[in-house]
Amino acid sequence: MVDLTNAPAAERAAMVLFEVAAHGGAQARAVAAAVAGGALDALESIQPRALLSVAGSAEAAHGADVFALVAGDEWDVPVVRSARLPSWAGPLDVLLVVGSDPGDPLLVEAVSTALRRGVTTVVSAPLEGPLQAAASGRALDLAPRLAGGDSFGFVQSLAAHIAVARAVRSARGASLVDVAALADQIDQEIFSAHPSRPVFENPARALAERMRGRRVVLAGDGPAAVAVARYGADALLRVAGEPAQATDLVTTLFAGERLGVGGLSADAALFHDPEFDGPLPAAPRVFALSAERGRWEVEAQIRRLPDAESVVVDPIQPEPEIRRFPRQEEFADLPQLAVLAQRLALASVYLRLGEEH
Repeated sequence: MVDLTNAPAAERAAMVLFEVAAHGGAQARAVAAAVAGGALDALESIQPRALLSVAGSAEAAHGADVFALVAGDEWDVPVVRSARLPSWAGPLDVLLVVGSDPGDPLLVEAVSTALRRGVTTVVSAPLEGPLQAAASGRALDLAPRLAGGDSFGFVQSLAAHIAVARAVRSARGASLVDVAALADQIDQEIFSAHPSRPVFENPARALAERMRGRRVVLAGDGPAAVAVARYGADALLRVAGEPAQATDLVTTLFAGERLGVGGLSADAALFHDPEFDGPLPAAPRVFALSAERGRWEVEAQIRRLPDAESVVVDPIQPEPEIRRFPRQEEFADLPQLAVLAQRLALASVYLRLGEEH
């Protein structure tokens, strides 16, 4: 166990893990800097038939999924998530590949095949080795500018998708959150989660404390929130060694009171004798993940569960220059879900540290 409240060695251990998990804002800011430097200027004249997304690592895939699920319903360009380049892809499409391994055969194959077919291709993965050879100088370079954050590549992937969507010609792409503004919002979450801040001022630390020693269910309110829940469950297992169930809120509500009796039927729970059968397992704690606009409905629904609470990021006001777009509210969930994913990543670090008071 590591006590974050004293001991220089403990503080150093905390900061090492925290800094690795806190790359999110810097990753988004690096994407914004690359775009400002003209990395995606070639997309400005393209109005694609579809944005194709191929992700390598699991973290990159989660970020791509969240973008596709939010923007897929609200953006005027279809977003197609696929493990491989679709067979119908051609010159009318734009491909974005995201990942952390330049030797990933799926990414290499997607890039080489896309360029042969005339697909405009953007690479947000290290342009080295086989991937660099496949790109052969013809793919647009949006490679990660930061090293060491591969285990938390969610934000890098999400920021790359947002940047490409804003760069191409579309009726609604400009109302997506600016990547630099997204970086500021994520950095604000990271600042609030700093190990020097007490638990009552630290959302990620408080979340970890509510998870500690409990079976955890992350229930997403809607498909995009479910994708964030999957990312959170992966982070909890990978970083803290804590298994968690990621599911949708509807499934969790359907389980209802059975969560409180260890999955036993009503009759079995009624006749359960702790003297002979042993104690019932503690009910899992459900963390309902949602955007702000679904907060009140979610909080009303989870009252039916034996142990549940909502996890919501406070609404983030758009920058003044963005408010002029009338459809800004369509994409308002995207930055909130990105910040929520960052909070879950930081909570996994606090669970790993095993803080005790």
